[in-house]
Amino acid sequence: RGAVLSGLMQARARPGSEISMAGLLGRLGDLATIDRKFDVAVSTACPGLDNLVTETTRGAKACVEHLRKHQLGRATFTILDKVSHFAEKADRPLQTPEGVPRLFDLISFSDSRLKPAFYHAMRDTLVAE
Repeated sequence: RGAVLSGLMQARARPGSEISMAGLLGRLGDLATIDRKFDVAVSTACPGLDNLVTETTRGAKACVEHLRKHQLGRATFTILDKVSHFAEKADRPLQTPEGVPRLFDLISFSDSRLKPAFYHAMRDTLVAE
């Protein structure tokens, strides 16, 4: 995972590289924060946090081609334009037993475009203390 992400991020930073315009945002789990007491819960319940996030399918394809060309390894991508339909579900209030929160609702992210990607990864997973 480290070599894949660092290789892609280094290539993204080089102007003119095949992925400099790929819309690669980074690893999903690195694009938000959660209170430390929920860290184990989120890590256990959401393996999708290791996915790399791109804005478009075209960008993900460029990243895959770069990985192949440079033999950096494999990665799974969450593509924002493919998960946008989760935005409505993410905003929908959910009645839960004893009012326990959804894991998704405990996440803080600065870019609202990421909301559907995090909902896609976590769905309606509940957290009980």
